[in-house]
Amino acid sequence: MKKILLVTKDIMAFRSLYPVAEFLKSHGFKFKVSIAAEGKSIKLWKEARYDLVYEGDEDPKYWKLPESEAEALIFRGSDGILIGLSNPINLESQIAHFAKRYHIPLGVISDTWGTINRLTEKGEAPDYIFTLDSFDAGLCATKFPDAHISVIGDITRKITPPENVSRVCDKIQKTGKNLILIAGQNPEYTDDVVRIIRDSVALEPENCSVVIRLHPKFSGLPEEKPILDLIENFPEGTVIKIDGSTDEIASCARIVVGVFTTTLRIASMAHRTAISVVTPKTIAGMKKSTGLSQYPLVMTGNCLEISEPTLLSKIPRHDAYVPKEFNPAIVLEMFK
Repeated sequence: MKKILLVTKDIMAFRSLYPVAEFLKSHGFKFKVSIAAEGKSIKLWKEARYDLVYEGDEDPKYWKLPESEAEALIFRGSDGILIGLSNPINLESQIAHFAKRYHIPLGVISDTWGTINRLTEKGEAPDYIFTLDSFDAGLCATKFPDAHISVIGDITRKITPPENVSRVCDKIQKTGKNLILIAGQNPEYTDDVVRIIRDSVALEPENCSVVIRLHPKFSGLPEEKPILDLIENFPEGTVIKIDGSTDEIASCARIVVGVFTTTLRIASMAHRTAISVVTPKTIAGMKKSTGLSQYPLVMTGNCLEISEPTLLSKIPRHDAYVPKEFNPAIVLEMFK
């Protein structure tokens, strides 16, 4: 029986590694799967009825994993360790470092373009990289040319809105208004996104209903206050609330706005209008997180860019992004 360790921190890492865990568990006579988690992924693993062999902090800051704990963990995955690439990366990169030290096969799942740049040390170089699509595979090959790279597909293809969310979105849009979703990221640049959309909505307030979702990671922090002040200054009656997750709303809103968030990918796949806001601050934020200076879906024609207030009702459509469906069986390449 092969011993496999999966390591996660954020929601997207869980989304990617959970189907892998289920797939390996279905081959139970061949694999013993252990889970190490921190951050928001802890709750998700527990809700999925998985026991954790290591439970970090739910709001982790960077810290150094004691060597004795690391050794105990990695030998639960003596035949292979598979990690996510969370932001900011912490436990995942530290486990990767120890895996390389002890010559344990290391795999990573890249859930969006450029996340491979979160592995920066030579001692973290993965043996296997499972990517979102061929564009992502090219980025990974540039950074780690010796790794075995395979396209595993896009886990977000399966995200669809529940009936209650879809019904509310349709009701709003049947009134002739454009339902606009702002998907916030880091406050360092989200203020530019909110400001440009506020000024865009001011050009045609009668045509717009806006749902604003700021990233929960930054909720309550002082950096969030300037953004909340901007939201207060939207034209009266244009900001509304809808129950449902950000990603669920993204799959049924008319227009979805962000910088390089996964939510834009979901919108494009659902044939919605995805818009990446481009300013010096948003470009700097994207470079810092992914190493990229332009959102890949813009390069491929599956997302639009704006850099100033725009009549959103007149904005053109674009082609939908159509990735491969996520196939967890691809990870078996690690364990041949």
